[in-house]
Parts: sequence; structure tokens; C-alpha cells
Amino acid sequence: MRGRRKGGRPAPDKPAATGLAARADAFLDHLAARAYSRGSIDAHRWALRHFTGWAEEAGHADPGALSRADLEAYQLHLHHYRSPRTARPLVVNTQLARLGCVRRFFAWLCRSGAIPANPAADLDLPRKQARRLPKALDPDELERLLAVPDPSDPFGLRDRTILELFYATGVRRTEMVNLDHGDYDPAARTLLVRQGKGGKSRLLPVGERAAAWLDRYLAESRPLFDHLPAETALFLSGYGTRITPAHLGNWVAGLLKRCGIDKGGSTHLFRKVCA
Repeated sequence: MRGRRKGGRPAPDKPAATGLAARADAFLDHLAARAYSRGSIDAHRWALRHFTGWAEEAGHADPGALSRADLEAYQLHLHHYRSPRTARPLVVNTQLARLGCVRRFFAWLCRSGAIPANPAADLDLPRKQARRLPKALDPDELERLLAVPDPSDPFGLRDRTILELFYATGVRRTEMVNLDHGDYDPAARTLLVRQGKGGKSRLLPVGERAAAWLDRYLAESRPLFDHLPAETALFLSGYGTRITPAHLGNWVAGLLKRCGIDKGGSTHLFRKVCA
């Protein structure tokens, strides 16, 4: 019989995983059960993956054995961390975001009884950086960017439509790639953004110019990329798959460099222009 050993007695239950990485996975499941947005869960997953990797290398596999001094050592590690690709340090606000994920993780461990006390409760965090006034694109810079894609090419038509939609609606890059085909209503010229920042949805008007590009893209370009029947994304790659936020950000950053525009922010610049 299934689930039984010889002799008819029930097989012993599989012991629950208690390691740091396993506890982190359970915490992410807890966030999902509490209806956290996908973006928030992904941010926690990334931060906890970095933390558990550091902890395992330092020999801290048991979450109950971690002390405040250990977490302060991790905080110092973030301060001295340099990107292997660019050799740049983590900005203070990024350090704060990662430490915030770790603090919420240990608070949950304590509440669930996995650890007797919370070593992160009184962790002193670095001071938050002052916000700088956001830069925006000048009208001339905007027109130069919009003119780069060639709309006579299917990829160029898709790219021009994305840029026009960024400018017209001010959506974030994650919201752009998460758009589905049915989220655009051509009759009402509206765009439904599902589960945006903070898990909130909103309905946005699409201007006449952006709507014209979007209608043309849907008629001429998207059918050429529609290789996968199950894929519902509004904007598709050449393989018929959904475009990723990282690809979109890197592509716009490349356009800025190509046009000689020395402004940080990538896709967020369009959000400022729209505002």
C-alpha cells in the first residue's frame, strides 16, 4: 500500500526542511498567500537569495544560530559589495531595500516560532538618501528617440509602438511587459494595467497618436510574432515569448546612448516626460 512500510505501519513523515534557504522559500509562500504582488515577491526572492548565499558561505546554515552581530556583518558586506560587471557599489537605497527584506524575513521567523528571538529587530539601518529632482527628456531628445526604430520593419514597428506607449501612458517597464493582448481596448482607447505598483490596477487613456501606432502594430506586426498559442502578451519577442523588464530597460538605455543622451533612468525618463 502506498505510504506504508512492510508490516502495515504508516511510513514516517518526511522531516520538514529547516535550513535558511528552505525557510526563505516558505516565507515567499507566506507572502504569496497574503496576496503580495508578483513584483514584491520577486524583490524579496532576489534579496533573500543574496542573503542566504552569503550566510551559507559564512557557515550560517541554521537561522536560529544567527545573531545581531552576524546581520551587522551582512550589512557591512552590502556596504562593501561591488558589482562584478561594473565594479560599482550598491546605492544606499538598494542596501536599505535588501536589509528591509531580511528584517521582514526574521520577523516572520520569530512570529512563526522558528527562532526564539528576532536578531534583526534592533538592527540600525543606514540613512536613506535624499531624492534628487528627476531628469526628463527634452522635446528634441524625445523625438530623436522615437525616430530610431524603423516602422517599415516588424521589429521596428513593435519598438516604435512601445516607445509611443511609454510616452502616452507613463507606465513602468514591468507594467509594460506584463500587458496582455486583451488589456487594450481599441474602441475606448484605454489600457488596463493589472497589478501595478502596490498590487493596484488602473485604467489609462491612450492618446490618439499612440492608439494609431498600437492599432497598426496589432494588425501588421504582432501576428508575425504570434508563434505560441498560449502566449497572451501584448508585446512579443521574435520567439513569440513575453519580453522581460531587463531586456526592455537595457534596450532603452542603448537607445539613449545611441542618441547621445546622457541621462540616467532608462524607461523611467518617459514616465517623467508623460508627467
